[in-house]
Amino acid sequence: MKKHLILLFIFTAIACKQMQQKISVAKQAEFVLNLDSIEKANSKQMEIAGSNLNKLTVSRIDSTIWMNSTMPINNRHRIFGYDKPNKKSEKLLLISIFTSDVERNPFGFAFGAFYFTDFNHYMKYLKSEEDFILANYIEYGKLKGKIYIPKENVEFKY
Repeated sequence: MKKHLILLFIFTAIACKQMQQKISVAKQAEFVLNLDSIEKANSKQMEIAGSNLNKLTVSRIDSTIWMNSTMPINNRHRIFGYDKPNKKSEKLLLISIFTSDVERNPFGFAFGAFYFTDFNHYMKYLKSEEDFILANYIEYGKLKGKIYIPKENVEFKY
């Protein structure tokens, strides 16, 4: 009788584990579908915005790259920072006007997802490389790494 109870317990534990794995796989699939729908919807909004786009500003005085919360509200921005000067390389950072892009960093970018830059997280321009600029990404006063931003998303001022 004891052996039967032990076997029953073992089989129940195995069945529960398999059920948890199935639920986990289903949740992962749902999460990926949700990310795809966010990507499609926000990319479409950027297409609709046309030329009404905010850009990152590079200061000619101290090379700080910034975008603040007072940019024109009717304009849109969705700017990625990349690991290499190639849009197919790993995305490290996103600065976006869309809450679905930013809230809880849903895409899991290594440097995060933000609405704009501030004193806690900002970039310093280093140089231009073909269609990209190279910058240091700084968070809370510490260098986190280098990042490439497409030139089309940047303007030099002051």
